[in-house]
Amino acid sequence: MDTSDLERVESLWFSDGNVVLQAGNVQFRVYSGLLAQKSRVFADLLACPQPEEDSVIEGCPVMHLDDSAADTLYFLKAVFDYEFFPPYPAHTDFDAIHGVLKLSTKYDVQPLRTRALQHLSSVHPSSLAAWDALCSPSSLSFTPPAYAGPSFDASNLELPIITLARATHAQWILPVAFYRALSTLSASDILDGIDYTAVHVELQKPDKVLLLEAGPVVLGEPTADILGFLWSPTVIPGCESSGASSSGIMNACTANRLMMRVAAERWRSDALALLPICVSVGAPKGSPTATAIVEEGEGTRDDGIKTESMQGEGDATKSTEEEQEGRAIWSEDDFSRLDVCGPCLTHMKADWSARRAQFWERLPSLFGLPAWEELERQRMQEIGW
Repeated sequence: MDTSDLERVESLWFSDGNVVLQAGNVQFRVYSGLLAQKSRVFADLLACPQPEEDSVIEGCPVMHLDDSAADTLYFLKAVFDYEFFPPYPAHTDFDAIHGVLKLSTKYDVQPLRTRALQHLSSVHPSSLAAWDALCSPSSLSFTPPAYAGPSFDASNLELPIITLARATHAQWILPVAFYRALSTLSASDILDGIDYTAVHVELQKPDKVLLLEAGPVVLGEPTADILGFLWSPTVIPGCESSGASSSGIMNACTANRLMMRVAAERWRSDALALLPICVSVGAPKGSPTATAIVEEGEGTRDDGIKTESMQGEGDATKSTEEEQEGRAIWSEDDFSRLDVCGPCLTHMKADWSARRAQFWERLPSLFGLPAWEELERQRMQEIGW
């Protein structure tokens, strides 16, 4: 057997190991007894005679795996080094999550699968409160006690996350993963896939169709529904604005709301791809990405929009910085654009919040998935929170 192109992983090459696992051209010398103890699948595999009688290295039989070398490395490190893959909320990275989750599912190592799913779920919450915490990582106090924010940076990982969630039956990950993909992936990325860690990652055809069809839907009616608070009702009950017309259907507050409605419709038509609610990749709290989100410049909101008071419709423009991916059609800071009385502002904020909650509840159905209640049941069954 030609061994010239084989590579050994020194950290997983134990001198007293009794089996060699080979994934691609990478080899690991480990302990069969511990593998069998952790995994019933490996226990069955190790009990079977290896097909090549001459496939022996340093007296150890060689077992060939059809897994990638990278996934095998992370999985075996998690099995043999308890400090390598700490439980949530310790920080980790997606490469480790990918390898551990994929192979712990395949080889039935439930504790590692649960741990990996907890990490993956930290960037894919099922509640709007936790989702908002990803967009505003400065405060997580109102989220469930078990949720301590994201444990890894999911930037530019939409396709690998979707394919991993599909492969490991983690359905509750998908609504947020699909929604984030809509804001960050081009049509060519969706159709042709991307290269991730030297491996080409491509969605299955049904998911490609799903994303391509869902994009216009999400940017259409749901976005318009979010903006409904700007014009409905025409005059808000309890409005304190003076200058109402004789018909009682127009006053200063109504005029200002109408101006913002026109501006918001222009934002929608200016190809900015503004979404119903914001998208955050969910960098771990305290990481450079997260820090950049919460550090605001003087006179500027966290997404770069100037907050000076409005002088007219011509001033109601989104800055060019908002052309970045993932921006919401309206955010909490946008209320500073309005010049309305207190009762009107209170009513509009409550209406806006209710409309956002309605969109969140609807989100799974936009991608043909079960309702949040069922997805949360699945998540609870798998990871306990």
